[in-house]
Amino acid sequence: MGYVFTDLLSIGSIGIMIERWIFFRRHRVDIGRLFQDLGLALEQGDFSRAQKILESNPSVEAAIVKAALHEFPHGPQSVAEMLSSAQLQERVRTERGLTFLGTLGNNAPFIGLFGTVLGIIQAFHQLSLNAQGGAATVMGGISERWLPRQSVLWWRCPR
Repeated sequence: MGYVFTDLLSIGSIGIMIERWIFFRRHRVDIGRLFQDLGLALEQGDFSRAQKILESNPSVEAAIVKAALHEFPHGPQSVAEMLSSAQLQERVRTERGLTFLGTLGNNAPFIGLFGTVLGIIQAFHQLSLNAQGGAATVMGGISERWLPRQSVLWWRCPR
């Protein structure tokens, strides 16, 4: 029963990691090329071409600059405010799910330790039911819970 909880957490964290990987793969960009093309369009005063360049680019950077470019006719203060606002919006989008992963990563050793404690409780319960079992009964229950704990420690230790 204790494994169901850890399995669900593992599946959830792997799902978030895969979703984040897909997100960043879809939104990657050659930033040098983007700003070179954008700079050339802006130097020529062609705001519609600059807007098209930004709209055709799925990157986070393009979304931020696109929002700022939209406010350009309203003056530098408006552009600065829109840049700040767009950065915050994109930050929320890019960091989605990371709080869960951070919390899970920080608490994974404790979850494993909880499994070990449950194994010890189970082992002593089995020992109370079968006094003839001795050390084999106790060690069986502890080792059953210790195996997942060892895997957590193996992944967390630097190589």
